[in-house]
Amino acid sequence: MKWGVRLTVLLGGTLSAVAVAGEPLPQPVGDASLRSISRHTVQIPARFNVPLDSVCPDQAAALRAAFPQGLPLGVGSGLRWVRQAGHAQIFLGVTDRGPNAEVPDDFAYRQKVFPAPAYAPSLAWLRVDKHGTRVTQLVPLKSADGVPHTGLPLPVGSLGSTNEHALDACLNPLPPSAKANGLDPEGVAVDAQGKVWIADEYGPFLVRFDPQTGRELDRAAPADGLPALLRYRQPNRGFEGLAVADGKVYAVLQSPLAQIPDPHHPDEAAARSQRATPRFIRLVEYDPLTRTSRTFAYPQDAAEQQPVQGADGVYANASDAKIGDLVGLGKGRFVLIEQGKGADKRLRTVLYRIDLRHATPIDALTVDGKPLEFASDRAQLRAAGVRLIEKTRLLDLHDYGWQAEKAEGLALIGRDTLAVINDNDFGMTSNADDREAFPKGQPVDAARYRITPNDPHERATQLWLLKFARPLR
Repeated sequence: MKWGVRLTVLLGGTLSAVAVAGEPLPQPVGDASLRSISRHTVQIPARFNVPLDSVCPDQAAALRAAFPQGLPLGVGSGLRWVRQAGHAQIFLGVTDRGPNAEVPDDFAYRQKVFPAPAYAPSLAWLRVDKHGTRVTQLVPLKSADGVPHTGLPLPVGSLGSTNEHALDACLNPLPPSAKANGLDPEGVAVDAQGKVWIADEYGPFLVRFDPQTGRELDRAAPADGLPALLRYRQPNRGFEGLAVADGKVYAVLQSPLAQIPDPHHPDEAAARSQRATPRFIRLVEYDPLTRTSRTFAYPQDAAEQQPVQGADGVYANASDAKIGDLVGLGKGRFVLIEQGKGADKRLRTVLYRIDLRHATPIDALTVDGKPLEFASDRAQLRAAGVRLIEKTRLLDLHDYGWQAEKAEGLALIGRDTLAVINDNDFGMTSNADDREAFPKGQPVDAARYRITPNDPHERATQLWLLKFARPLR
């Protein structure tokens, strides 16, 4: 593939790409032109690797061979540019709930394997300079009373529960935490006071922390500062994108609310059989001073949508759309990552500029007395008084050589440069979908379960800097 860029290896393993005169980069759609791209591989010192503290005897030798220094840290679940220090750029990243893997699908309940159950989700400081791009410090996140958060699922029945059950690497149940302090960070932002906000997937919650101590300062939850309807987020599809702009906190769900039971059915089982088929993803504006919120409707790409300039490869199902992150441009405008596998089976990682200024707050609106997710199409949404968030396509990272599946961190440097980082899933996966090892319909043999390195394209943490010819606005 010819991209019209020259690749140069710099000190410290940083990979840089700059535009060559007469060989222009493929240009984004719309009014933003791309001037250059620099590509960096994030170096993670071995002291930050995650030790495997839940290992089966049958797995021990293979795990030691595959991960001799522990699991590689994953710091790309969220990203913010913090400052320039001389010739260096300082970023703040965040880990998610920690190493976890799928299990064979013959379990009665949703299950996840946690090979490092003691892991505490953490803030991660990154430095980019002529010597490379590296993690320099980790700050574990703690509850208000100083107890480290875990990444383990919240107890079934509690607010924020995903109905997941945590297993060790032998597929045995892990004992429930004595304190329900599980947290799954998926976005990070810094407010005007220098405090850090985290967007969580479990609750979903918005949590404010002290960046020096990692101690929790404040929290908003569904029906406590945030819309109660958010409790119907899909499991592992809570808040994913986060921005602080104009004194407010903005958080967007990863995917549409597809778990809402039909309120017109008095029988709970019947209600849940008539779930919504949403045409949009909820974006929440939260005011931390008043602890109030408003909600707007973001139209994920879909075949029925009104034409979006440059839209392509839309999804076969609405729930296939996933938001990666969100960053504020000011005055109601943002850049957002929308990603997922399209109907053509190809991955798409698209950057959109979005505008909330003319969008309708939807908190009080319904369709036939039901949540807006029950609208049959976007025409019905318009009839209900909904004006969707406006969006303009900038570019698809895959057109420029991006290969990772999960672009989950987005930051703005100045007014003309975007930084994008991927989540590496701690460099691991499992053989849960191996039908030879786990024939469907047969009891699961835990001795055959393996945690393995994931795809090389996913294992490394990549940081891309996209410099535009003009300020993003």
